[in-house]
Amino acid sequence: MQDASYHLAIFGSAPEGLIDALTEELKAKLSILSLELGKEVAWYVGPPGEYDAHGGQCTAALCFPLEKEQVQSIVTMMKSGMPVIPVASSLAKLGDEFAAPISTLNGLGLSSCDIPEIANCLLECLPCCRGNAVSF
Repeated sequence: MQDASYHLAIFGSAPEGLIDALTEELKAKLSILSLELGKEVAWYVGPPGEYDAHGGQCTAALCFPLEKEQVQSIVTMMKSGMPVIPVASSLAKLGDEFAAPISTLNGLGLSSCDIPEIANCLLECLPCCRGNAVSF
């Protein structure tokens, strides 16, 4: 998927079933813009250290709680300008579930967000969706 115009990723330990549900939600929302997940929009799920940021192509990620040794990979991506959205079990636990500087970012709490809201937040990081007249 090196030819994709946009790249989305999930890092960390997402709850069981969430990735499948999020994948389906993203497919539906991207189809409104005539984009296909897996073609124009690449999709990576795995450890941040193995992610190829694709030479500056537009990339955004959701980050679930990580192992401590994976935090530096996220910090490196953030320094390169990649939007990273931490997702904790609840907003109140963001500081407990993530190390700094990830814990200082605006994040989401699974206890107060549903799949469509999480997908919207991720898509808002992409220029094709930012400020788009399409209401997700």
